[in-house]
Amino acid sequence: MNKHRILVSALTGMLVLTGCGRKGPVLPPIKKAPKPVLIQEVFQRGEHILLKWKNPSSYLDGSPLTEVSKIEIWGVIKSFQQGEIPSIGLKAFRKQSSRIELIPSRDFPEYVEQGHESSQVLVYRYRLKSSQYQNTVFF
Repeated sequence: MNKHRILVSALTGMLVLTGCGRKGPVLPPIKKAPKPVLIQEVFQRGEHILLKWKNPSSYLDGSPLTEVSKIEIWGVIKSFQQGEIPSIGLKAFRKQSSRIELIPSRDFPEYVEQGHESSQVLVYRYRLKSSQYQNTVFF
């Protein structure tokens, strides 16, 4: 009787194991990347550079993005000579840039533009140093 139970248990276990898993080729994991940040405008007002943006609300594949955990603001501060047209390429930006600010999601309400609470336009103010007033460009 005991042998009969062991045999039935073993056969049941083998039957269950044959149905486990999916059949098909092994696929790479799905990367969930958010859509790019929507920059509203960047301008200088007095001794501040203002950056206005909207956080993305969905991933590149169209699925909803439920929460943005943080915002990183990266930039390059570059001097230029009189008459020179200041520019920087993407590769140079990646090499030369540094993180200017890290804003965690708990601090987002502090950056919401007044009058745009419903559309969630965020504003970051970068205060210029007196040495940055002349012949300096921000990327």
